Amino acid sequence: METPTVNREPPVGMGELPAPEPVPEALTALPTVAVPAVEKLEYLPARELDGRPYPVSPIVVPFPDVPLGKHKGRAVLVLFIASDGAIDRAEVEESDLPAQLEKVAVDTFLNARMNPGMKNGQAVPSRLKVEVGFEE
Repeated sequence: METPTVNREPPVGMGELPAPEPVPEALTALPTVAVPAVEKLEYLPARELDGRPYPVSPIVVPFPDVPLGKHKGRAVLVLFIASDGAIDRAEVEESDLPAQLEKVAVDTFLNARMNPGMKNGQAVPSRLKVEVGFEE
């Protein structure tokens, strides 16, 4: 069997290609962007406010449709409310409820809207404790 030959010559009419021109540094340098420092958001406790946050509309925590047996209990939630009235997060501070009922309570409050807490005539981020009770 014959070994094939490889032509290493450039195709006819191609010759050598010129070297690429250097790209100006102004086009290759990455721009610098000043990023402001992120402040840790402080949520004022209700006792430090001139006006406490309150719900825009009544907040009703539904009892789950799944059978949980006879449950009576309560949970204390801490709501972290933004200056626009959105609830940023809700944490269970104490509870004697099953985890499923705690989750229903937390989810209900996370989807609620509040009128924000006020300090010196300004809406401010605030914390508010609420007690949620279940009885079947």
